Amino acid sequence: MNRLIFILFLLMLVVSCREDILHPDDFVGNVNEPVQLNSRNSYTFIINAKNLSMNISALASFNTTLARISVTLVDYESGYVNVTVKDLDEVERFRYFANEDVSLFTEVINGYLPNSIEIRMQELSGKLRIQLSRAF
Repeated sequence: MNRLIFILFLLMLVVSCREDILHPDDFVGNVNEPVQLNSRNSYTFIINAKNLSMNISALASFNTTLARISVTLVDYESGYVNVTVKDLDEVERFRYFANEDVSLFTEVINGYLPNSIEIRMQELSGKLRIQLSRAF
């Protein structure tokens, strides 16, 4: 009988101690912890920032000269973000600056291979999503 109670107790303990799994697109939790997804012809950056200053540079793996960049900044409180896309020669081809709520900014990038994306945040508080992907 004691053994049965002990086994039930252990079972209940194991089941109740599971960790919730957050989808990368979910801004809940993960304050000041960026999520980066980088694959061929696609780069995504997501962060729930709270008074965050950070510079990030990532190589983009693109084999097409037709791409789309999308920027979303919601629940904005303070600071700013500056997004730059450079080509293979490190020439700046695209720049976007945000210091207010942006439900969705999107633009087609055409005529060059995106090689790198730079994201500069200065004392940013808000939920930011940047996506660079192949356009069709």
